[in-house]
Amino acid sequence: RLVAYVVTYVEQHREEPMALEQELPLILAALELAPRVNCLSEFVQCVSAIFYSLRARGFFSLTERLLWQAYEIDKHRHVRQHLMLWYQLGSILRERGAYERADALLEEGIVLARQQEDVSSLAFLLSRRGTVAADRCEYVLAETCYREALALARQHNNLACITLTLNNLAWVLDVRGDFVQAEAGLQESLALARQERKNSGIALANLGCILGRQGKFLEAEVHLQEALTLARAAKNDLLLSAFHLYLGWTLLRQDEHTRAKQNLQEALSLAQRIGRLKIIARAFTLLALLALKEGDLEQVDALLQEGLTPFRSIGNHADMCLYLMVKGWMQSQQAEFAQARDTLQEGLALARRIAHVEYIPTLLFLLGSVTLNLGELELAYALLQEGLELTEQNEGICWLKGMGLNELGRYYLLRGKYQQATASYQEILTSPSSNYRSLGGLAHEGLARTAAEQGEIELATEHAYTALHIFEEIGHGRAHAVRGWLSLLLALKVERDV
Repeated sequence: RLVAYVVTYVEQHREEPMALEQELPLILAALELAPRVNCLSEFVQCVSAIFYSLRARGFFSLTERLLWQAYEIDKHRHVRQHLMLWYQLGSILRERGAYERADALLEEGIVLARQQEDVSSLAFLLSRRGTVAADRCEYVLAETCYREALALARQHNNLACITLTLNNLAWVLDVRGDFVQAEAGLQESLALARQERKNSGIALANLGCILGRQGKFLEAEVHLQEALTLARAAKNDLLLSAFHLYLGWTLLRQDEHTRAKQNLQEALSLAQRIGRLKIIARAFTLLALLALKEGDLEQVDALLQEGLTPFRSIGNHADMCLYLMVKGWMQSQQAEFAQARDTLQEGLALARRIAHVEYIPTLLFLLGSVTLNLGELELAYALLQEGLELTEQNEGICWLKGMGLNELGRYYLLRGKYQQATASYQEILTSPSSNYRSLGGLAHEGLARTAAEQGEIELATEHAYTALHIFEEIGHGRAHAVRGWLSLLLALKVERDV
């Protein structure tokens, strides 16, 4: 009777995490009893039903133990298998970075689903296998899985699977730079979730993150804040950790350092508590990037060291690109230019291998900057031109152009081509990059130095003041250097006037 009562209760409250958590001791007692009294179907049914609530609250170890037990029971029964167990167990294995094991299990489930002609489970299993492939940066396989899952889900009007798959497919489209299609899919997912009165937080957060990557900050933050509100109401720590990370990253892109740090630290705290390695690794890297922008190189190194262990555990190439990007930039700031070049070349090779549309030009620009510092001007010019051509080819990453133009301006300045240098810096201020205050500050600093080289001290001083104001306002690490250089300019101006 206890087992029957618990199974009924769990089915009635399967979408109410707090109700299930409140009765968790009773549920676990019933699950311990069920195999002993030969209630095997009830055990499997109950474990599958509580999966989402346990996962949302971060009970990964408990969930995995119960799922393995249910899997072994279900696998060896001479009945039609409950194939969503394969999906759920694959999801838990993915969370802790056990990608090979997750992929093998999901493939096993896909074979069984085809044999049993279980179209609903097949669609979910294909979608989850696509996510595992995407985590491993196997984007062609990921998209193939997503497309088949989406076709099956649409044929049978499986709205839950349609929204799940559209949310996941958007990330693959985002990586390759197909932002229009990614946004369209997320808008459809969001509309379906609202139509069914389901939690629309994932679609909102993904949409916000992708808009933020394109520099559409106001829209991005509105979506992300709404997603966070929904996740807080549901007390879903799993989603909260991801959504705080997305908002932190978006705020970091627009140089909102204080708020970015708050959100990244909250994401890190939640992820460490529930054991989300991928979020932990990304949070450490983004906090290191923030410290780098603020000029705190000692803190950058410490954060990168802390993030290295989870990176090695999950083995995600895209996240490793980001890590190498930040590390190489740090080495450049420490004037370790040869080491920086090696690090950035490793990152660029990795970015090319996975065809990451944003990271390839970013790494080309950073590598161009380091190569300028090594005095190899023409090689640097070639790297910068390649990066700029890539940003011209995709409207979604046109904001990156300012980063390349800043280094191109420096190249022209080193070559004594002041007119071209001025044009490069001025273009930053009239391009989509002008949304990024740090790039605006760098452009004004570049214009100041170009004017100074030509003896135009008044103009140089004007631009230097503007750059300093921007850097001080956002807490940028360049403020100290510009302040010192401005003092020299003012002294020179006084001396000249006398």
